[in-house]
Amino acid sequence: MRSRIWNHIIPLMGDYALREIDASALRTFKTALLARVEESTAEVIWGHLSSILGSAVDDQRLLRNPMKATNSVKPPRATDSKAKAWSREVVDTVRAELQDRYQIAVDLGIGLGLRQGEAFGLAEEDFASRPASFTSAASSGGTSRDALTSRSPRGARSAMSRCRPTWR
Repeated sequence: MRSRIWNHIIPLMGDYALREIDASALRTFKTALLARVEESTAEVIWGHLSSILGSAVDDQRLLRNPMKATNSVKPPRATDSKAKAWSREVVDTVRAELQDRYQIAVDLGIGLGLRQGEAFGLAEEDFASRPASFTSAASSGGTSRDALTSRSPRGARSAMSRCRPTWR
């Protein structure tokens, strides 16, 4: 929240006094915001600004929240879009650009369907003795999965031996 306020709200609204924020100022803000960020991010930032102005009303700095008082300026709305899988070429390019210690996260995502937090939360104990088997306590219920690609569990063991954890 802090970065969105400092990076987006203050640069775009910082010159306005609270009493100067009206429908026109909000339209200008919305237009400038949508030129900087995607609709989904703009929707979140809009909510932050509304909360800030709501707090100003609570603190009696404003009589009413200008974002709730006007019907002429609608908040940005994120479009519902499904995530699209990357092509193999994009995956290989991204993997090649990562530091060696992080490349295994791509393999685990592609090969085992792990999310980022699950991949980074793995421990050596998560890999069974079978070369193509893996059990994650991070995934729901400690489910066991078979590797979809041959390089995931073996590659993970190899990566863990090459790139030891920096904390323990």
